[in-house]
Amino acid sequence: MRAPNLVLVAGVAASISALPVHAAGGDPEAGRKKTVTCNACHGQASMQSVPNLGGQSPTYFVAAMRAYQDGKRGHATMGDVAKAYSDKELKNFVAYYTQFIAESTVSGAEQPASALACEACHGPDGRAPVIPESAVLAGQKAPYPKTTLREYRAGTRKHAVMQGAVGGLSDADVDALSAYYAGLWGLVAK
Repeated sequence: MRAPNLVLVAGVAASISALPVHAAGGDPEAGRKKTVTCNACHGQASMQSVPNLGGQSPTYFVAAMRAYQDGKRGHATMGDVAKAYSDKELKNFVAYYTQFIAESTVSGAEQPASALACEACHGPDGRAPVIPESAVLAGQKAPYPKTTLREYRAGTRKHAVMQGAVGGLSDADVDALSAYYAGLWGLVAK
């Protein structure tokens, strides 16, 4: 384990142990039954422009859906879709999606130096967020983070921390980060 990661281990362990607490109160079977709409896009491994949801951080998932509901996160389709769900239904989705863990894959991409900055929030290898509101990055389809990182960099997707973190990244840096995280085990299309 690299020395800078030692500080993160305690936070990662706390984040992992907190997952069932965040999913508490949700019914995974009820969540599964409601995923018909979600799966039209997110359940298709071939749809590269949408994120994988299986295994996503519970706190992040709910925070993202609420941001779509109140318009803080802009996306025409997701804004309308998110507004259709109650807090209880979001808990059910969380209970369903968080139960998935991807099979291990081997990345062909080496960890780019810029990934070290990602670990402060998203955890080592992007698998276990240190900050619960942060997304799991490992296993995401490469085109999705390429798009979102470029949107943060351009200011068309708003998040002060992310905009600051990616402001100095080149297109090559974004491509390298996206390829690296896509090649790791983590999220799955469900």
